[in-house]
Amino acid sequence: MAQRKTIEEKRATKNAWYAKNKQKANRKQHAWYAKNNLLISLRPYKLTPAQYEEMAREQGFVCAISGLPPGKRRLVVDHHHASGVNRGLLHHSINAALGLFQDNPEWLERAAAYLRARSPR
Repeated sequence: MAQRKTIEEKRATKNAWYAKNKQKANRKQHAWYAKNNLLISLRPYKLTPAQYEEMAREQGFVCAISGLPPGKRRLVVDHHHASGVNRGLLHHSINAALGLFQDNPEWLERAAAYLRARSPR
């Protein structure tokens, strides 16, 4: 009966295979991620790709705030952090900005007033 490999031996075999097949392994990993990226990114919001597509359709396939279509990145799910309720789809940078404003409507209103008052016409 063959003796079982130790964890170190298994790790060495795996590392040797990877060293010889690095490009193949990277191609497989990239292909898997490209195929499953949407599914992975929607998991925290308990959305399926079909539900995401429906949200995008309801918004006209544009950002809910800017009204612009997605650029290089797809629209991201905006959600209320305390309740977990999904609010809509936004550009990544706009969603990040909301987070930096801590989802505080008063701060956002003051920021908009600041920009209106201090921007050249």
